Amino acid sequence: DQVSFPFDTYVTQGGTMRDGKIWYAYGFGKTGTLTPSRVRVYDTDSHQVTARYELEGIINEELEDISIYNGHILLNTNSSKIYELTDTFKKTSDK
Repeated sequence: DQVSFPFDTYVTQGGTMRDGKIWYAYGFGKTGTLTPSRVRVYDTDSHQVTARYELEGIINEELEDISIYNGHILLNTNSSKIYELTDTFKKTSDK
């Protein structure tokens, strides 16, 4: 199967796939530009974007990758910070 998803953000970074969904991180973390930090979740079964996380002003570092580990969604940045994507988007640890 081949799917094309709508593209509504710039600067593709890393992604991961889990349970039929592709989690993708975007952006340089620059507030007020076309490149703020964002996450999109693409469902390969329904061919829909199922979630959009706008992290402008919350994560101001460049997102490098996203990973899911033990039920935690982790965002690696180009700084020494790793964030956990939660309802409050809290920083969880340093590298």
